[in-house]
Amino acid sequence: MSDLLSPILFVMEDESESFWCFVALMERLGPNFNRDQNGMHSQLFALSKLVELLDSPLHNYFKQNDCLNYFFCFRWLLIQFK
Repeated sequence: MSDLLSPILFVMEDESESFWCFVALMERLGPNFNRDQNGMHSQLFALSKLVELLDSPLHNYFKQNDCLNYFFCFRWLLIQFK
């Protein structure tokens, strides 16, 4: 959580506004932290479809190397590419 909160606190000087901004962010990202990880799986699926559509050579490379599950992107999506 500190990976997500620290930039907000750094940019916003008012702690109460930072708190409410963080609350809104967590409501949006909440499904990423569910035990069943459905939110993360849907984001990984969407990312795979984007790569397939926008960069087919990269998609083919991932396919050849059995990386189509995109688990290597898990942390990127979890903390929004920080």
